[in-house]
Amino acid sequence: GRSHEKSAPYRAEAMLHRMQEWYAAGNKGVQPNIITYNSLMKVYAKSRRRDAPKRIEGLLREMGNANITPDRISYNQLINAYANSNGRIAPDRAESIVRHLQDRYEAGDEAMKPDFITYSAVIKAWVKSGLEGAADRAEALLRSMQDSYRKTGDIEMRPNGTCFTTVINGWVCSNSPDAAIRAGNLLEEVHELQRQGADNMLLKKQTYFDVLQLLANSTDVSAGQTSERILLYMYELTERGHSQMFPSTKYFNFTLRAWANCGHRLAAMRAESILNLMNDLKLQSGLRVPELKPNRISFNFVIKAWSKSGDIFAGKRSEQLVKRMQALAAEEGNDDLLPNDFTFGDVSRAWATSGHADAVEKARKYAAMSRELHERSQQETDQR
Repeated sequence: GRSHEKSAPYRAEAMLHRMQEWYAAGNKGVQPNIITYNSLMKVYAKSRRRDAPKRIEGLLREMGNANITPDRISYNQLINAYANSNGRIAPDRAESIVRHLQDRYEAGDEAMKPDFITYSAVIKAWVKSGLEGAADRAEALLRSMQDSYRKTGDIEMRPNGTCFTTVINGWVCSNSPDAAIRAGNLLEEVHELQRQGADNMLLKKQTYFDVLQLLANSTDVSAGQTSERILLYMYELTERGHSQMFPSTKYFNFTLRAWANCGHRLAAMRAESILNLMNDLKLQSGLRVPELKPNRISFNFVIKAWSKSGDIFAGKRSEQLVKRMQALAAEEGNDDLLPNDFTFGDVSRAWATSGHADAVEKARKYAAMSRELHERSQQETDQR
């Protein structure tokens, strides 16, 4: 249980002290060595205790007193302890340890060479801290790893998928206004590395979910394009044999929402093409994906995109989408596909901003339909 896990460092340290006592009593076969100390440090690092870094620093001093030279693994455990401690000073302290290791290595101490495990732990420390600018600091460390790998070809400095995922998560959790685009750019960078043959870069589907959701809430003009490229790459991965990466309706709806919100001049056209792709994929007999089919939300986002477009044909295109919804609802016997008050409200706005000759009359008609559905929904809610 958890109490057993919390006591693990103390039990491990008690064992070290017994070994020291036995060795002092003349039992030379139990002399603590670097493996002993590194193993104890690992227990502390994994404990997630706030005092773990302080305890490991004490063990490092103890090693020095016993003429045992700490190695990179020793310092990696200290960095891991800081990463897991959630202290506000943790990321700065972890980064200072990396600089210390780098200085020692450049001075000729090969045993102190930082590797991707070292950097990954510091990246994790920044992301977990939640501090302002944490995602920027984490990405800067990722770029340092890439620069080192490009200059030296040292495979130990090549970032893997876990490094990228951690930095992406940093942006997902960030309040920065450009967080969505930064996360999307990193994910697309991973795609390019995969195309170049990187074999350690397949990220989990949850990362795609998080990034697409972030882009769906963005108003950046490039959010729709970025989201669409990521969505289509998921389909590309599926065709390469990674069936678990097939995007369900929810992923398509994130991209439709990104187009609806981004304000790009081609947003409505692109959103409608994504809707059509959903329908095409659903009809492909070779794909057994019952979770992929357009729903009311899908259609509503496309209509919303048209309502923001100002296109002279926006009203007509929105009306056609309403007819598709109604036909699909009848075909499937599914009333959840029928237009709701939000649908008709956006159709009204599509007409109102279109500049079409019928704009005023049509806008009023759909606004009235929206109000009627809204009032009916409110009455049904009150009766429950």
